[in-house]
Amino acid sequence: MNGNMIQVISLLEASGKEAMHRAAKEVFIKTTKSEAISVLIDFQNGSLSKSIGTFISKFIQAFLEVFYETEEKPRQIEAVVSTLVREPLITGIEQLKVANKTVPFPEKSMRYRVERFQNALCSLDRARSLASEGFEIALIDLLRGLCAFEIPGGTSEAILHLTSFQVWGHKKVGDISSVKKKKQLKVDSMALEIEELKSSLNLETNNIPLYLALHQTQNRAQSLRAEIDEITLLKTKLMDISFYISELLRMAQKIAEERA
Repeated sequence: MNGNMIQVISLLEASGKEAMHRAAKEVFIKTTKSEAISVLIDFQNGSLSKSIGTFISKFIQAFLEVFYETEEKPRQIEAVVSTLVREPLITGIEQLKVANKTVPFPEKSMRYRVERFQNALCSLDRARSLASEGFEIALIDLLRGLCAFEIPGGTSEAILHLTSFQVWGHKKVGDISSVKKKKQLKVDSMALEIEELKSSLNLETNNIPLYLALHQTQNRAQSLRAEIDEITLLKTKLMDISFYISELLRMAQKIAEERA
């Protein structure tokens, strides 16, 4: 993964984390992470099922606010998508921004808000039709899912798009785990090589080539360990995003079942 993609994944993780906290605080006056998690447990038990719709809307509102709150963030997003996708995607995000800031009352304002979300979804649909890379497709599907939630009758479509994002996320976590395992095997092998070089240097203290080989191997091992740390952090962020979206999907499916 390149640096720009890692920045956007970090942005998604931060948006989901803050959205969960804000939604729990506004809807249920829960102020800590553990209290926010307890809300999800209450949803599972059914004791807060009547508040699911409000919680989802608050979550989406907060997620989008964090996602685009500075001018720097849209530039980060632009950097991870192709030129063809960039224009409709950024247009869709700008339309989402307007819709998300529109107060849903009175009725005239609500109609305008829904219309802006519909416009945003059209732009995101166009971006999706032009996308070819896995990450840009997943990113667009995530935004399409959040957008569809805010359109009357759009719950089923939202579930479809967010599920697509989840499929990508689970696959990416698997890919990252595989890369991490291979790098760890290399580090373990280098650790043995380093010990052997050290033993040889104990017998040949003035052997310059052995000393240089030891130094180079230690540097390579250190670089690999740093890469493994980055991969571990990235994997954690992806798993966190998947958790937030999984909970959103579970709530959406409950709404869909109740309306069926």
